[in-house]
Amino acid sequence: MLFNILTSVQLQNSLQHLTSVQLQNALQHLNLGTTTECSTTSKHLYNYRMLYNI
Repeated sequence: MLFNILTSVQLQNSLQHLTSVQLQNALQHLNLGTTTECSTTSKHLYNYRMLYNI
């Protein structure tokens, strides 16, 4: 029983650490990759709103 509790806590900690690191990496990758794409899509959305007055 004690072993199960210990392993579950260790697993949760390691998973939280992994997911936070993976999320940070993914966010950095997204920020690097989509800064230009985001600017173009926002321009398209702005033009769309101007055309249709949404």
